Amino acid sequence: MDPNVFVKPKEFNPSRWDDLDKPASFLPFGIGPRMCPGANLVRLEVSVFLHYYILYYRSSEEIEADKILEELFESFIGILKQREYKVKAGQSDNFGGDFLGSLLEGHHNADKEVRISVDEIIEERKSFYFAGHKTVTSLLSWSMYLLAVHTDWQEKQERKFLNSLAKKIQPQKPFQG
Repeated sequence: MDPNVFVKPKEFNPSRWDDLDKPASFLPFGIGPRMCPGANLVRLEVSVFLHYYILYYRSSEEIEADKILEELFESFIGILKQREYKVKAGQSDNFGGDFLGSLLEGHHNADKEVRISVDEIIEERKSFYFAGHKTVTSLLSWSMYLLAVHTDWQEKQERKFLNSLAKKIQPQKPFQG
């Protein structure tokens, strides 16, 4: 270190780097003919490290989400196998009258050209679920809005609900202890 720039250059003093008056008085890899020969290697190593860190680092939340997704996948495969078993065992004539049953029929189609894979079944189910979720959410929001705007409709529906509730709930006998 240059004694013209640093006071007591041979003394250990880490705080000397806190406030540097002269620009470029401290360069960790040096500059010019005294430049560190490993500077480019270090830059390359840091670039490789950052590349792999950004691409492959998994937070605990991501790991947990992957576990939940795997459990859902295994559960869904179990439902598929259960329906397939019932048909193969002769307990049922078809795979079911619902959307999943239709997809399973497509999976077991005799024509290999139109047969769908298990992954396609799962993707269709996800699409159907999320589309249905959005539709139901929109329907409920719109219904609540209309009931808020039209208070007479709200009162009419409230009366209907309370009447149907009163029919289902039987009055309790008073406790005689």
